[in-house]
Amino acid sequence: MTWSAANPAASLAADSPFEVAPSTARLQVRWHDDGCEAHTQGVPAFSWRLGQPPELSPEAYASQAWRDYTRYLMHRTSLEFTGGGTLHASAGRVGSRSLVFCGASGAGKSTLYGHFSPEDRILDEICDLRLSESRARFALYPDAPPVAAVCLPVHSDHFELVPVPPVRALHTMLPEVYPGLWFGHRPEAVVDFLSSLLETVPVFELHTPKDPHVVQFLREFWS
Repeated sequence: MTWSAANPAASLAADSPFEVAPSTARLQVRWHDDGCEAHTQGVPAFSWRLGQPPELSPEAYASQAWRDYTRYLMHRTSLEFTGGGTLHASAGRVGSRSLVFCGASGAGKSTLYGHFSPEDRILDEICDLRLSESRARFALYPDAPPVAAVCLPVHSDHFELVPVPPVRALHTMLPEVYPGLWFGHRPEAVVDFLSSLLETVPVFELHTPKDPHVVQFLREFWS
C-alpha cells in the first residue's frame, strides 16, 4: 500500500510491525514542555523534541511506512507548536502573491489549482502554513510568495469576490484544519491558529464557474 500525504494513517503497509495502522486516535501521547513521547498498544512508537527529528523505536524504524508517517506527523505538529497549521486547501501564484483555496471536498479547490499554469501551481489538497512577521507563508515552500488571501470557492455562473466576516470564515474553515498531535491535544489551539491567520490575511468567497479565465480575473483583482 502506498503512503499518501493526504491520509498517512490509512496508507500504512499491512505488514507493519504494529498490529494496527497508527492514527492520532490510537497513539497514547505524553507531553513535555518541548515535545512528546508516543506509544501505541503499549509499544513505544517515537519521541520528539521541538526543532529535532523524531526518534523512532526499533519496531517503528523497521517500517518505511512508519518512518514516513512519523516524519510528516512531526512536521505538522512542529508547525502547530509554533503557531502554524495545516489546511485542507490548494494554492496558486498570482504575480508576487499566493492565494489559498480552502473548502470541503468537492468545493472546487483542485479545479482552481488545475487552471493555473504549471509554474504557478504551489500545492494541491494540503497547505502547511507558517505565520510570522504578520505574514502567512508555505512551510514547505519558503520561496513561494506570501499569502495574499484565502478564497472559499462557491460554484456560480459569474466571477465575484465577496469579503467574508472573520467569525463566519472561522466557522467555515474550522472543519478544514488537518490536526497534528498538538491540535489533537489542545483543540483550542486550532481556533488560535485560525484566528491568527484571519488577522493576517483577508478571506473571500470566490464565486466562479468552472472556467480557466478565473486565473485572469484573480490576477486583475490583485494587480
